[in-house]
Amino acid sequence: MSEASQPQLPAWVYKRDGRLVPFDADRLSQALFAAAEALGRPDAFLARELTDGILHFLAREHGSAIPTTAQIAELAATVVRELGQASLAQAYAEGNRHRLRHTGPPSPRPAAAGTTGTTQVAGSRMSFEFSLADSPEAVRQACLREYGLRAMFGRDLAAAHHDGLLTLSGLESAQQLAGCVFDPAGRGSLTSSKTGPTPPSGRSGVLVQALLHTRRLAGNFLAIDGPEYALTPFASARDLAKNSGELLAGLEAADLLAVINLNAAQPPAWAEEQPEGPLFAEPRRSPSAHLHEYRGVLLEQLLRPPASSRVRFDWHLTEHDFSGEGAGARLARLARLALDSALSFVFDRPGRPVALAEGLDRRCPGALQVVGLHLPRLLDMPGVRGAPEAFLQKIASLARMAVSAGAQKREYLRRHDRGREQLAREFLLDRARLVVVPIGLDAAVRGLAGQGIAAGAKGLEMGQQIVASLLANLRQAAVPANLDVVVDGTCASRAAADRGFALADADSVGWAALEQVAGLTPWDPSATPRDQLRAAGALHGVAEAGTAAVLLPPQATPEIDELLDLLAFACKQTEIVRLRFLRVPDRQAQLAW
Repeated sequence: MSEASQPQLPAWVYKRDGRLVPFDADRLSQALFAAAEALGRPDAFLARELTDGILHFLAREHGSAIPTTAQIAELAATVVRELGQASLAQAYAEGNRHRLRHTGPPSPRPAAAGTTGTTQVAGSRMSFEFSLADSPEAVRQACLREYGLRAMFGRDLAAAHHDGLLTLSGLESAQQLAGCVFDPAGRGSLTSSKTGPTPPSGRSGVLVQALLHTRRLAGNFLAIDGPEYALTPFASARDLAKNSGELLAGLEAADLLAVINLNAAQPPAWAEEQPEGPLFAEPRRSPSAHLHEYRGVLLEQLLRPPASSRVRFDWHLTEHDFSGEGAGARLARLARLALDSALSFVFDRPGRPVALAEGLDRRCPGALQVVGLHLPRLLDMPGVRGAPEAFLQKIASLARMAVSAGAQKREYLRRHDRGREQLAREFLLDRARLVVVPIGLDAAVRGLAGQGIAAGAKGLEMGQQIVASLLANLRQAAVPANLDVVVDGTCASRAAADRGFALADADSVGWAALEQVAGLTPWDPSATPRDQLRAAGALHGVAEAGTAAVLLPPQATPEIDELLDLLAFACKQTEIVRLRFLRVPDRQAQLAW
């Protein structure tokens, strides 16, 4: 059945007291999960799968008509029983009867034994376990993560996170977006004064304060679009060095990762608006001759040892960058830098928005939440390994769990937006995008097709089918929630990116195993660089997003001409959005080459 012909779910529901409220499918999943908990068999994924079955029959029986909660509860119990879960159906029905008799909240579950200390958060019925052997900072971070998990998400999603089915990132920054675009024009993020430019002597600390201000919006990363356009033609090397130092200091103080976008095919919109602000004297567009110089100086200042792990450069390229006077020398220098630094290449393509970071582009300035989906976990379920059709059915329920996470994060921010009018400015919160990151994609393809994404046509076709199915199910589930959603990678620190684009604990896992690699890349050192690019390009073509990791042997340094040839191939003959060159550690190289 096509998406357009599928029956529509009701938008509203009548409560038992006659009130008309919006229909929320998540409540069904949460009620079924609570029933499974009562049986001592909590299973968040099963609850979601059963909910999907209930919604199918609800749409068929009621369509756009407004049902009552009693009708939905009766239908849910019947469907769950018919799907072979009689004990769960009974526990669900008993739970409904209990809620009718007792309007108060359920008692909190007791904390697990075996800990050396427990702290209780007043008024939240939440207990947090810790060990006295842990450092105070480790306890603080763990407490923030547990608070974020419990405060933002339902118990079913929290259980899926703890079970390793989902990774809900940014838990330490519950009241911020995952990331946003940092505006060098000063419209609410970089500057606040509108009285005109401030002389250079009065600019000390402005950038640091601006980044600390932006920290109220973004909890993990920010994208800086075209900073070279914010510099004047008269800026000296000393000015650039000072601004670079302030940028690094501000990022450290704000605890943020910055993605600095340089050399985009078109300047950002604010560069055409001739903005005024206190960061740079006489702000105006620089002549093109100065732009090339400024880009080079920024790279030199921010990539010089010891390079900060908080800065990543995304150098934008089009087909025109491979021709013209001086193009070869510029690209050769960039290719050398890309081998040993946090430098990525982004390809600006006609008809597509300029990508500024994972989940961010010039049309979407905010990333609401990053949710990782651990695809290899689905292979462990009965009847799935080697059965693509069963896998794709499971991935539909996993996609709906991700959308639920995005909707719940947005609702939490709406409830806690007092005094933070920036989220409402230009509808930033409403426009913020849910970023869904497939984890272990190549491992899942190997379990289904018997070969990796870059190993042959069968594996590549399976990878494309998984990405297409995931994206289609995400978009379908996101329509009722009015969410924008994208399948992409994760905006990780330099260390995390080099170790597999991992979403969590990247520094502790070392070089990522195939099941841990996040994003749309084959992660196959046994494949040639061109085959890696072809495979990643096919995935990016489906998702219109992604970051490809081109894995290179550790011993032999590739010739510059070879790297330039790979860049030209990726730009002109694939649909790759972003790529990085990575050296493979000796241990992995011995297994692959």
